[in-house]
Amino acid sequence: MTEKKLWHLIRKNTKGFNVFWTRIESRTSVGTPDLFGAYQSKNFWVELKTSNLKKLNHVRLSPHQILWQMEICERGGIVWNLVDHPASQSLLMFKGGRAREIAERLKGKEALSPDHRLEIPYDWKRFLNLLVGSF
Repeated sequence: MTEKKLWHLIRKNTKGFNVFWTRIESRTSVGTPDLFGAYQSKNFWVELKTSNLKKLNHVRLSPHQILWQMEICERGGIVWNLVDHPASQSLLMFKGGRAREIAERLKGKEALSPDHRLEIPYDWKRFLNLLVGSF
């Protein structure tokens, strides 16, 4: 699934939950995540990624994305990396504070351990609660 399709899937399936979404499509704001959201009086950012790796051993983040996420998280902001991973039939969620860690390629048999995993059929209410830390 492309990042655009992932965005459409999220938007379609969270419509009834009173969440506000803005898709960021600016080339001038280097490093800014793809989505800004507001839910349950909390604001958060989501970087959308897709991976066709059988075993997810890194997430492709640019140096600008890593820096942006680390800076925001150090100041109390909420940032997530959401990875569509077809091999595991899951959406994998990684906290933005781990941006540097998840961008480094693991060698050998290691695979990244997500902070949260959503398996098909996706529980969209749980997804939103995880984004804002209400689990």
